[in-house]
Amino acid sequence: MTREIVELLKSFRSLSSDNKVTVSAGAAANAILTNTPFELAMACLEIINFSHVDTPGLRHLANAVNAILSQRFEELTWEQAEKLVAGTKTALRDLEHANLMISDVVSRLRTGLMIANHNRDSRLRMGELHP
Repeated sequence: MTREIVELLKSFRSLSSDNKVTVSAGAAANAILTNTPFELAMACLEIINFSHVDTPGLRHLANAVNAILSQRFEELTWEQAEKLVAGTKTALRDLEHANLMISDVVSRLRTGLMIANHNRDSRLRMGELHP
């Protein structure tokens, strides 16, 4: 379980520049070390809320976390907490995929803009356009 949370921390740090996510990921790791599954659940929920990306995986995970947290705190089991960690990792894969798609779109836009600027500059030089 500790190895899982270390991987989770690495994933969050690589995906987010938001300091709140890193702090929440640290809280999740601390919850593992101090044997408090409720704190782990709360940290996972904060990570989800701070990620600001709306994907089906994150919505499903947030609903699951809220359902678990609606129970009495002392009834939260490690099995439930482990499912939250697994769900958070799945949601991270959703985020990573979304980030890759966004990066691809940004790259295409940059390429298109460079081509458009080059074409405009060429047409200006040839006198087809007036500045």
